[in-house]
Amino acid sequence: MAFLPTSSRESVDLLFAVFEALPDPVFVKNSAHKWIYANKAFRKLLGANDIVGLGDEDIFPREQWEIFHEHDRRVFAGEATINEEQVGAMVALTKKTPIRLPDGSTGLVAILMDITAYKASEEKARQAEAENAAKSQFLANMSHEIRTPLNGVMGMAQALAMDELSPAQKEKVDILIDSGRTLLAVVNDVLDISKINSGKLDIAPVEFDVVQDVGRAVELFRPKAKEKGISLEAFYDIDMPVLVRADAVRVRQCVNNLLSNAIKFTDAGAVTVSVRMTPDNLVEIAVSDTGAGMSADQTARLFAEFTQVDASSTRKAGGTGLGLAISRRLARLMGGDVVVESWPGRGSTFSLTFSAGEAPQGQSDAPEGPSGAMPELSRRNVLLVDDNPVNRKVASMFLEPFGVAVTEAVNGREALDYLAAGAFDAVLLDAHMPVMDGMEALVAIRASRRAFASVPVIMLTADAMENVRQRYLAAGADGYVSKPLDPRDLIGELVAVLERTRHQQAA
Repeated sequence: MAFLPTSSRESVDLLFAVFEALPDPVFVKNSAHKWIYANKAFRKLLGANDIVGLGDEDIFPREQWEIFHEHDRRVFAGEATINEEQVGAMVALTKKTPIRLPDGSTGLVAILMDITAYKASEEKARQAEAENAAKSQFLANMSHEIRTPLNGVMGMAQALAMDELSPAQKEKVDILIDSGRTLLAVVNDVLDISKINSGKLDIAPVEFDVVQDVGRAVELFRPKAKEKGISLEAFYDIDMPVLVRADAVRVRQCVNNLLSNAIKFTDAGAVTVSVRMTPDNLVEIAVSDTGAGMSADQTARLFAEFTQVDASSTRKAGGTGLGLAISRRLARLMGGDVVVESWPGRGSTFSLTFSAGEAPQGQSDAPEGPSGAMPELSRRNVLLVDDNPVNRKVASMFLEPFGVAVTEAVNGREALDYLAAGAFDAVLLDAHMPVMDGMEALVAIRASRRAFASVPVIMLTADAMENVRQRYLAAGADGYVSKPLDPRDLIGELVAVLERTRHQQAA
């Protein structure tokens, strides 16, 4: 027969059995802060068999029991409390509520929930976050320290390429430039994977012509394919819309990674690219090759970070092992994926997909260089602000052939003095400088209420971490060029900013 209590005594015995069986510590105190009941779990927590009549001061150090008593007083005054406390070896979330004791006085009942494991995982997460922040800062510093001397190497090489060179000299300069770009790509890969892993890489959709972009990528890699004696062709679905909306920069990055790998690992035959819209409104860009192909075991490891199919010291192709991992992560951020089919001895097909709603027909809003005739730069006075003399030399060598008059300053404070003393058409402002850095100088220029407050400012920076461009534009910059400087980027941005300024002044 099932048990039912038939007397007050049986009900009391039942409640006592319930509290004793509870895994959570429970206790009751009187208004003198003395325990008048403690269940088995609480007694075990304190390591005492009988604590009735004792108080916190008999168990805990003063600094701890004084805190407990303060909480108790609030409960005795009629307030329910919940507090995080260290009780013995347990980190507890303690809930206390007032109760009326048999003699009519006010006491309290408390239940302790064990959150020790939760707090440990929280601390572990905090440490991981701190480590990620430190790693991100290290990578930002590493990027800056590598890009700054690389700016000098590539800048001088590109300046040499603008001179009259013999075929042998041109070949040497081209090798310098190509090697510098390879090193820059490695730095960018490491930064990209760090940004993706920390969740700080943003996707920025724009309207662009994906067929045109893929065509440009194919033409970019055609000389390399020709050098290896393989054909490179592209095919496009006739139903492709003129414009789609996606992150054009990241799509180009993924396509370039896939094309680079296909050509790198194909020694004979062909590399083909096909572009189509899937029934799911995804753009699919498939890159197929007739290379060596891969086994199922190799393809399973292909998209792991810092992993290469052939990791031996005798491998034919180099690289960081990040390109495909980055491409897949970027594709997934864009609502698609990168997948591979491969057949040993016959080749592979890598398929990039990304979500792209059809954009309105018309002009693309993807960033482009200035159009029309080049304005007369020879009448322009530019203030170049950079503490690194090599960087100033590189930028000046790019600007002076166009007739730009360059005035040099070594920090933001000196730049403000020059602006106060004379008129300039634009300021090229480095981000990291002693005395006054680029951001401080930019803010000071815009807040100056002087004639130069509206002077066009283009930021020059070796920073390549997340949202750098947006941060400077939000602070009042008119343009942004990253280091290492490319003469086409620098001149193009200067022209674009001056054209926009001219239109704004004419409006």
